[in-house]
Amino acid sequence: MPSIPGRLLCASALAALFSAALAQASSFAVTATFDSTITSDPNATSIEGVINSAIGVYESAITNAMNVNILFQEEISGLGNSSYIVDPITYSQFVNGLSANVAIDHGSMATAYASLPSSGSPVGNSTNMLIHSADAKAVGLASALYISPTASDGTVSINTSITNPGTGAGGNYSLLTTVEHEIDEVLGLGSTLGQGYTGQYANYASPEDLYRYSSANHRNFTTSGTAWFSIDGTHMLTKFDNTGSGDYGDWLGVANSPQVQDANGTQSANAVLGTNELLALNAIGYDLSATPSQLVAEELLPEPSTWLLFGAGLLAVAWCRYTCTAS
Repeated sequence: MPSIPGRLLCASALAALFSAALAQASSFAVTATFDSTITSDPNATSIEGVINSAIGVYESAITNAMNVNILFQEEISGLGNSSYIVDPITYSQFVNGLSANVAIDHGSMATAYASLPSSGSPVGNSTNMLIHSADAKAVGLASALYISPTASDGTVSINTSITNPGTGAGGNYSLLTTVEHEIDEVLGLGSTLGQGYTGQYANYASPEDLYRYSSANHRNFTTSGTAWFSIDGTHMLTKFDNTGSGDYGDWLGVANSPQVQDANGTQSANAVLGTNELLALNAIGYDLSATPSQLVAEELLPEPSTWLLFGAGLLAVAWCRYTCTAS
């Protein structure tokens, strides 16, 4: 597990540093750091190339003026997993941040915003939520939460022994899809359901949990029954994986139609960032450069999962696991 950066030290200095970084930022960027497990890999050039290609997709699709810092490393289990910083916020903070972004968004954020009550969360705790540090930046809360612009927002771990390209012979899973799945979760996709939160955080929802429905106009913030992803509460777009076999924030998956955020990867499939992933990112605060359908037509990319562990005070680390399914 990666170490958690200190969050409460020298708040005024961090605020000043953040202000300076904002003054320099003019577009969305992902700063990738490659761990020695990747740089020492015989196939490092190809692996890093795929990761950089995935990053390029997000940098073209998203327009928030911010930087996301991600450490990439190799692991030997599953397809991949991610960990990320999580902070408690109020529901009002999230809704106000989303409202401020609507005016500059070219996606469907206005539709998602219109589905939310102005006060009082429609799911979980009526007052408070949990948000990933990257998403907090997207909705303008980084300064209020003392998020350092240079601190890590998350770690993406990938199993290159079974992916293509990778280090193993005959890897049948897409490395690009895996990387995109995990980047999605560092950016903020995922549910707090099933993550083991206790105490005051036990019933806090994530931003994406606001868009879980059992049927039209009926939300489902539980691990039972059917849960659909919808940005307007009327059009059910894809099912969440409510089976308990994976992360509750992932898609259930449909045979012969794999998506980046499916709970399980599919052999020989090359899913790319699709409309549902883009709509979900848009709904939690990421401004898009065009409508999701236009972006998909321009060949954008995909990926997988989440498991959370809370620390003390304002700090938390969340984990997400992406597993394999043979087609």
